[in-house]
Amino acid sequence: QGYACPQYHNPPDRLRNPSIFKYKSTPCPHVKQNDEWIDPTVCEAGDNCKYCHTRTEQQFHPEIYKSTKCNDVSVTSYCPRGPFCAFAHIEQELKSYRDFDLH
Repeated sequence: QGYACPQYHNPPDRLRNPSIFKYKSTPCPHVKQNDEWIDPTVCEAGDNCKYCHTRTEQQFHPEIYKSTKCNDVSVTSYCPRGPFCAFAHIEQELKSYRDFDLH
């Protein structure tokens, strides 16, 4: 599953740098339809789109990243994603959007 690697291995795991591309954490309506993420290449705006194109891009966006507790840690006290998890494992990791600077 690639939990031990910070690089992406599959197109759905690719993410743009939000401080460069200035996209929102809101899903692109072209690639998220009926609660399903589809192929991000269907968006004609591509990397210039102002919305996120993948679940990974959304989870790791500064508006979302580490803003909620990890369900795995809450339920089992263990997370298979370890330090690469997009969710907070302890209270001190919880962040809010104001903690990030996109400029």
